[in-house]
Amino acid sequence: MPFSVLAELGNGNLNPPIDIAYTNKRVDEVLRIFLPENIHTIFASPSQRCQDTAQLIVSALNKAQATTEVKSLPSLAEVHFDLYGLDRRFNVQKEMQKKGIVALNSGVFEGMVSGEHCESMGSICRRVQEIFSTLQNTSRGIALCITHDFLMRVIELSIKRVRSCESITVQQLEGTQRNGYLSGFATNAALDAFVPFE
Repeated sequence: MPFSVLAELGNGNLNPPIDIAYTNKRVDEVLRIFLPENIHTIFASPSQRCQDTAQLIVSALNKAQATTEVKSLPSLAEVHFDLYGLDRRFNVQKEMQKKGIVALNSGVFEGMVSGEHCESMGSICRRVQEIFSTLQNTSRGIALCITHDFLMRVIELSIKRVRSCESITVQQLEGTQRNGYLSGFATNAALDAFVPFE
């Protein structure tokens, strides 16, 4: 993707539609992992692509005669960043020419940790705690969360560090898995287990 398109994604001005055929295929794969009758709640980022994905999952669950509720959860929104500002500070565009998307990720991670041109780690951690509180107050079955890669990386580290995301470093963020379309991880009610799935 061109740098300008990535910048528009980062500041939330661009919200591309989902690929319905691809997403339906991934939904089928996810539902082989989690039994449809056990999924009672789907929490989704307010972004249109996450909401659309949630609706595709609900359609698939309805075919399996499962009852599932979709709730929009603002704390699941993607980490916002100013890619042009990150570029001025961390030379993201030049680095992307050499290293590709890894350089974009590193620039955003630098911004998250420093709080420069990006939502700060303190703000992200407060949102992660809101997500955890919401999940712990969900009493029935399995809850799915549909969100975005940068936020998922902080959630991953928070779970692995027993729900604490204070003092997360760029190196720790770089050591997390990249979360593609409907891939991610599972945890338990105590939020102390981490099981990746694709």
